[in-house]
Amino acid sequence: MVALAVLVLMLLVSALLLQWRQKGLMSDAALSHGDNTSFTVFQAEVEYLRLRAAWPHPGERPEDLNELGMRYELFVSRIRLLRHSAALASLVEPKELDALLAFPESFIGEADRRLVQADAASLSSAEWAALGVVLDSAAPSLRQLSMRGVALMGETYAARTAAATGYNRLAIAGTAVLGALVLILGGLAARQLQLAARRARELEDLAMALEQARGEAERASQAKTDFLANMSHEIRTPFQGIVGMLTLIGQGPLTQEQRSQLTTASGSVDHLLALLNDILDLSRLESDCVSIDAQPTSLQALLQAVATLMAPQAQHKGLTLDVQLDLELPGRVSMDAMRLRQVLFNLLSNAVKFTESGQVRLHASLDDGTRQLVFEVSDTGIGMDAATLQRLFTRYGQGDASRSRRFGGTGLGLEISRRLARLMGGDIAVSSVLGQGSRFVLTLPCTALPDAEEASHPRPTAAPPDNATALRVLIAEDNPVNCMVLQAMLEQLGHRTVIVHDGKQVVNEAAGRRFDAVLMDLHMPQQDGYAAAAAIRALPDSLAANVPIIALTADGFAETRQRCLASGMDDFLTKPVAVDALRDALRRVQGHRPAPSLTVQAPTMAL
Repeated sequence: MVALAVLVLMLLVSALLLQWRQKGLMSDAALSHGDNTSFTVFQAEVEYLRLRAAWPHPGERPEDLNELGMRYELFVSRIRLLRHSAALASLVEPKELDALLAFPESFIGEADRRLVQADAASLSSAEWAALGVVLDSAAPSLRQLSMRGVALMGETYAARTAAATGYNRLAIAGTAVLGALVLILGGLAARQLQLAARRARELEDLAMALEQARGEAERASQAKTDFLANMSHEIRTPFQGIVGMLTLIGQGPLTQEQRSQLTTASGSVDHLLALLNDILDLSRLESDCVSIDAQPTSLQALLQAVATLMAPQAQHKGLTLDVQLDLELPGRVSMDAMRLRQVLFNLLSNAVKFTESGQVRLHASLDDGTRQLVFEVSDTGIGMDAATLQRLFTRYGQGDASRSRRFGGTGLGLEISRRLARLMGGDIAVSSVLGQGSRFVLTLPCTALPDAEEASHPRPTAAPPDNATALRVLIAEDNPVNCMVLQAMLEQLGHRTVIVHDGKQVVNEAAGRRFDAVLMDLHMPQQDGYAAAAAIRALPDSLAANVPIIALTADGFAETRQRCLASGMDDFLTKPVAVDALRDALRRVQGHRPAPSLTVQAPTMAL
């Protein structure tokens, strides 16, 4: 009995030892980082191959910078994981790892300098090809790491197999209890493997679902952009009829009451157009469709234009508009004048809107320390409390969002202004005291240009009188109301008109008769304005082929304007077209002057 008890005790001790040993083997297998390390190395090579596949071929530039940027960021994250992975110590010596990661990190450093710190869209095809060569140099290192990972995975599984074999031999040499324990533990291990396999499948399904969701989100964003572009055209086209008719009515004999009613209607139309422009600007910013076009700009002329256009609003409310320029300001700078004017108009409009009495002040200066341009817009208006300041630059955020609020608006203007300022490399800050007014400070980098007398103070070119510049104008427009409006405007300016309603008729008329100018709508049946312009430029008759073409666009997208110029058009007008804008465009055609840039300067005034 004693011997049996001793034997049972030995068997129990053996069982406990085997169980402890099994627990140790299972713990070692569970704690092994071989799988994770191999997976990390493999993913690094996969992301490299995806990045290389998305990289432009020699002599080409990337078609989709967003897709290429996403692949680049994924590749960088995988290389960072390799660099900071503690499990790689069992795979590669530190010095060897440094040598293997030298080429990928060399490419990352070069790519960060050219793609992140600089403007990726401005890189030439040669620069893209040079980066591609650096990217190719990283392939052998990543391939060698991948092979090491495969070897480590084999060693890991071999070690696990050897451990399981040793355990089975011990179990067979033991008692039936130990054998039962082995079977139980084997069942548990199988169960764990099944759970792991199911977990892997769930992760794969989740990754696929996330990828599909990302694709759907991108398609939805593109669909939204297309929708807004189409809506811009559909909304602005009837606006042309409304604005044109109101303008023509205003030039006729009216009673004082009728003129007051007409002024009210015109103000409502201007307000609707401002709302539409805010929504379209926000859409372009969200879709990364807004680019900054820095051109030589006269700060004095730009601020003069701002003051000229803002003065009537201030005078209407009995406010003093004070515009001050420091003497240290450079005469000419490299700046996107259109975007700067847009931001200043928004800040000044808000200041006038929220000020009942006193003054609105615009002060432009140059910061001696940072060498930045500083535009300060201050007012003596209602001011803001701390809670209002916190939500001021948020989308749809308004100082007073209640149903009984006194001031209207979409709540988009300040967000658009700040995003435009940051696109130009600057920012907008605000300070305010409730009941004492507000102060907005726009800071922008200053790139001063050499003074040029003609550039800073262009000599005005006197246009001939309208009655001495009668033109024969071909109107290409499919909307009957717009045709009537444009015809009435042109006849009022003393010009003769011919109207056609589709692109093919435009080409036929231009080929068969002589015209001094063509007003080309972009959206027409049979043939759109781009194709019609290209067809006219290809006519064998040189006189007909060189007729000036003025595009009539229904949106303000920069891509549309660039496409107009690329198709052979000379100038463009944005619907709704005002009489003054139409007159100026035709004078440019008559004077054979080149089409103006996007920067339009107002008449000079004393500041």
